Amino acid sequence: MDNEKAVVRLPSLTDRPKETHLPNADTNEIKSLVHYKMDNVIHKLPRPHILKPYIDMKTADIELWPSHASTQNCGHKLTKLTRSKSLQLITAESLGKSNFIPQPKLLENLEAYLKEELAFIDDPDEEDSNISLEVYRKTFNYLINKLKTYKHLLSRIKMQYEMALDDLESQIISLKPLKETVVSTAKIYEKKIIEFNEQVKPDIKAVKNQNSELEEEIELMKEKLVQIEEERKEAEEKLKDAYQLFRDEYDAQQLLSIEYKELSILQSGTQSPSDFNKPEEPTEDLTTLKIALSQSVEDADATQAKLDQMIANYADVVPRRQYETLEKKYAEMKENNETLSKDFSILKAEHKALQDVNQELTVEMTNYMNEYTSKKKKLARPPWVKPCQFINPENNYFEGISSQNICENLLDILRNMDKNGARILKKESVYFDGKGLSEDVPKYLRYEGQVYNRQFNKCDCALLIKDIWRRRIKNFRKGSSFADFVDNCLNEIFPIPIMKTEWTYNLVEACKIFAGTNKNIELFWLILNGEMDENIYHYQLSVIKDLMNFLHRSLPSHNVMTRTEFHQHLQNFLNSNDPNIISSLVNKALEEQEAEEDINFDQLFLEDDEGEVGPFLTEFKNWLHSLRMEFFELVSKEIDEESQVSIQNLDLAIRQTDPTLKTYAVKELLCWCFRTTPEMLLRTKPLLGKDILLRLRNANIRFSQIKTSS
Repeated sequence: MDNEKAVVRLPSLTDRPKETHLPNADTNEIKSLVHYKMDNVIHKLPRPHILKPYIDMKTADIELWPSHASTQNCGHKLTKLTRSKSLQLITAESLGKSNFIPQPKLLENLEAYLKEELAFIDDPDEEDSNISLEVYRKTFNYLINKLKTYKHLLSRIKMQYEMALDDLESQIISLKPLKETVVSTAKIYEKKIIEFNEQVKPDIKAVKNQNSELEEEIELMKEKLVQIEEERKEAEEKLKDAYQLFRDEYDAQQLLSIEYKELSILQSGTQSPSDFNKPEEPTEDLTTLKIALSQSVEDADATQAKLDQMIANYADVVPRRQYETLEKKYAEMKENNETLSKDFSILKAEHKALQDVNQELTVEMTNYMNEYTSKKKKLARPPWVKPCQFINPENNYFEGISSQNICENLLDILRNMDKNGARILKKESVYFDGKGLSEDVPKYLRYEGQVYNRQFNKCDCALLIKDIWRRRIKNFRKGSSFADFVDNCLNEIFPIPIMKTEWTYNLVEACKIFAGTNKNIELFWLILNGEMDENIYHYQLSVIKDLMNFLHRSLPSHNVMTRTEFHQHLQNFLNSNDPNIISSLVNKALEEQEAEEDINFDQLFLEDDEGEVGPFLTEFKNWLHSLRMEFFELVSKEIDEESQVSIQNLDLAIRQTDPTLKTYAVKELLCWCFRTTPEMLLRTKPLLGKDILLRLRNANIRFSQIKTSS
């Protein structure tokens, strides 16, 4: 192949060579194959379906190399029939062919290029890493340009990596000043440490020298102490020997003196040997006795003084035996104290660990309590025993089933009770007995016979009461009886007498059942029975309406306020000296709207079909009730329950309690308490104090501090 060009002839890829049995079949086969001629020699190539032409133009096919390049090529296996009529497997290895698939040329060229370029990089510092990264980038760009089918995907991958590298490089550049600062700071502190070590080095050396000198002195003192101890022991031995010698000499002298006396007595013959051992009678010399007496007195005085001094100095000294006993007890107590100290240290460590655990449990409990409180606010239920007082005080059935059923069953029972009242706990009769036609029976209940029990639920009762109040507000006339109005109103709603009677009796029965669980029903029931002033209801509505109008006048353009603005407007309207009630009303408003700052005050004055209001108006009504009760408590201190109270006495007590009350408000209170009209007020007789207070407790009070239109 000097300068000759290889001629390659490619046949049609779709045409397949036809098999033939003609003599020139080999020539046709050669023509149908891909081949080239070189030096008059025909070189055959594999068939087109094996070469897979135009594979680079297809999509969704990826070359499997190198995932299988290292594996053996087991695809071409032949079998042949031996002379013994058995099949023999012929592999590529037996034919002398390689059993491994070589790498593609592109991969080999890329790896060779990388090795050559990376061989110039010796030290992998920052600059060389950038150079090597550039080499890999060029290689990857070349690969992208070659793989045209995957060029779009690989370009996107490259772009993402380039963006990540740019971000990292920007972070490195931003951290370089910090790195220089750290290096400079480290150098400064290293220099300071070296200077400090240089400054301290002479002091350390002097201390070491002084320490060595003191150690030498200690060694000398120890040697001297050993010598002194040896000398002391030798002196004690010598003293002991000298004392023993002295005792021997003294005893010998005593014996010699006794023998001398015996011999002298025996020689004189005046005494017998038996009288020798008798003590000599002292000669009584008066002068000697006086001297001895005076000396004895002096010795006695000195001894007494010494004794007094000893008593004064050693009065608190304990005996040696007692001291040894105390010392032994002290040692035992000291040992016990050490044991207790060790136990205390262990308990202290355990206590600290328990405190940590307790703190963790406290935090966990706080989280659970917060979660419990939030869930409880969303679904608040009273304890199972508490509903008994609202159901039927005379019926102990619920108390019995509350200990025998699970919460789910009790909840179903309470739901039915809330819907239908306490009737589910007792058997209701199908009919009511009429109250009769006497004058003692209220006008709206006068009926003889049986009345059908419709078994009102709370919703039916509340809806009917709301309709009655709506008609009452529309046709309200002072001085008219509320019971008579209810009778007329029911006649208008139910023109048929039997229907009116049924609804009236069922309304009364429902009010008895639900009065303990619903404030609106309770207020209606007390007013209907004449136990509470009807003006309380109208005054509440008037104050609420005036509050809404006051807020609208404060912000005529819109109906949204901030928390601070709402607080200020409430303070201006109520004129209350108690800051807690204003804060409580603001918090209830935020709680009702589930807001933190802005309050839409129009939504605070809405009520549902049953006349129920939100937390804000409920808190506002409770505040009005607390004002009435506070006023009642102050007036009751001025009234004696057991004495007769006249109109003048009650008027004086009311005006002393609140001088700001207007005249018509005081007159309204007096008329209600004495059950009379303004015309008959001056001719009313005194009543018992406790009856007056009972009426005053349920009377309406128009407080002048609130900016109302009434």
